[in-house]
Amino acid sequence: MLLRINQRKREKTDDVAAIGCDAVGKCAGGSALPLVVNPLRQLPHRALRKEWPQTRRQKRTLHGPERSMIKQFKGTSQLALVAEDLPVRSRIGLTLVAADLALNRLRSSHNFPIAQAAFELPRQWYDGDRFPPDLFEDALWNEHDRGLCLCEIAAKSEREKAAWCVVGSAILYTAFHAYQAIGGFPSAVVSEVEENELDELDRELRLISPALINVVIKAADVIRQHPDISFAQLKSSLAPSL
Repeated sequence: MLLRINQRKREKTDDVAAIGCDAVGKCAGGSALPLVVNPLRQLPHRALRKEWPQTRRQKRTLHGPERSMIKQFKGTSQLALVAEDLPVRSRIGLTLVAADLALNRLRSSHNFPIAQAAFELPRQWYDGDRFPPDLFEDALWNEHDRGLCLCEIAAKSEREKAAWCVVGSAILYTAFHAYQAIGGFPSAVVSEVEENELDELDRELRLISPALINVVIKAADVIRQHPDISFAQLKSSLAPSL
């Protein structure tokens, strides 16, 4: 997730320094966390403002709050194809199911409270609560230099790293639709998110365990039958599959 954020940032502008891969590599080797520059803070907001209005107007014509996937933006993974005909809220629900499955793999981490608090943001949005979408980005990396990005760096295994990425993808995907719903201007990171974020989530979920995608597919069947279902009810209905 952290490397993807920096890749998106580099694609958006060439004059922003990317996070050093050496620092990430050393951290993966078990040494102390490096002093990492917050990629969300470095985003060139002023430089991008001139491009955003036209870009956002174009996107709003393609992406209504309850739009179906547009062909050029949709993903190609099993998850994306299953979610293709679902409305926005239902698709967010599927990412929540995936993130909840990932949370179970993070319970032994001392950073689990960060994951749990971050997960609550898209969960609340799915259940109808509304708040400034900037809070989604704060969950990735906030002013106290804490959040999912640093937790991903500190992961002790590839599976744990994948679990952090699944939670992060659910937040990014929900943030993308939250900004679309209010017509606001997100940071460059969120503005680069599209429906194919579901591909990333699908891939990372399979890295945790290939069987987990079957639970998400089951969730899609439940949501189709009960489109207004709360997350608590959705999770309860999936209990026999867990």
